[in-house]
Amino acid sequence: METLTDITTLPIIDWEAGTRLAGNNRELAQELLAFLCKTLREEIAGIKQAYAEKQYVELLQRVHKLHGGVCYCGLPRLRLMLSVIESDLKKNKFDDLTDLIDRLDNEAEALLKQKIL
Repeated sequence: METLTDITTLPIIDWEAGTRLAGNNRELAQELLAFLCKTLREEIAGIKQAYAEKQYVELLQRVHKLHGGVCYCGLPRLRLMLSVIESDLKKNKFDDLTDLIDRLDNEAEALLKQKIL
């Protein structure tokens, strides 16, 4: 499995994977990604709020939900970030969460700056 030190070697969007995950339908892959992008800032804001309030159960639920959606859109960087955060939360490892959530926010913003269509 990749580590976070490898994250910059991954593409922000992997259209080949996204298309494959959408049943080899590029148009559907674009629609799924566009839908995710419409709600991404709101999802990240909810994650940040749950973290700030130390609502770790809610935080895990929000991270898990977003992770599931990201897995179907061909987004290797976000998938990796969310996987690490989800894993740490499940292990009750909270030491690196501030940094990880900041990095998640940065990765989300990097995705939103991409030309999707």
